[in-house]
Amino acid sequence: MNGSEVKLCPVRPHEEKKMTLKGLFDEWSERGEEEEEKRRYKSSRERLNLLQLKMFLIRTSALLTSLLLVAAGLVTTVTVERSITCRQEIPAQLIRELWKRTNQLIDRLPKEKHFSRRLLPKFCPKCPERTIGWLEMQEMINVYQRSVFSREVVQKLLPLHYNELLHRLQHTLQHCVSASKTSKWSKTIKKVERKIKKKKRDEGALLAVREFTFILRWIDELAQHHVNRSLLRSS
Repeated sequence: MNGSEVKLCPVRPHEEKKMTLKGLFDEWSERGEEEEEKRRYKSSRERLNLLQLKMFLIRTSALLTSLLLVAAGLVTTVTVERSITCRQEIPAQLIRELWKRTNQLIDRLPKEKHFSRRLLPKFCPKCPERTIGWLEMQEMINVYQRSVFSREVVQKLLPLHYNELLHRLQHTLQHCVSASKTSKWSKTIKKVERKIKKKKRDEGALLAVREFTFILRWIDELAQHHVNRSLLRSS
């Protein structure tokens, strides 16, 4: 050999094997790191999705709560507005005229031969146990128009313009009271109408006329006109 030639040393078999194992070990290590990175990414992704879901549920719950509050506010507002409307649309003068003419009508009724039990329930606009409102007043006026003031025996005794005043009151209540609602006292009011019809001849209608001032008093209290007090002071 001359000096320019490079002499190659042969690789021993055990060194070649050693290098192969080292390569495998490095490859496995890289794969393990990749798998660990994937697991970490998947875990962080799942936590992020869970957090987003929680935030979505919180926002949805807040939105539903807001909608419910708004709806409740609207219902309350509508109820209050209707109550105010009834007070505004039923003037004190209408109640006053009906009150005076009802007393005239009562004076024209035939004398009672015997004591009769009260027909109307002991309602009270301000009592929590027997509280009533405009809806009950509307139903009571409808009962009186159907079963009391339409009777011939009562029609003959009505003072001048009494029918017109009654129709005005009934029409106003139909306008300012919600037609979609039903009173919790509907069964009691229907029972009153049955009792009026059940009385012999016209006895029920005549007794109901005597008690019509109760209804006018309830309407006066709901409207806050205090007509009853002024009439008592003037009498």
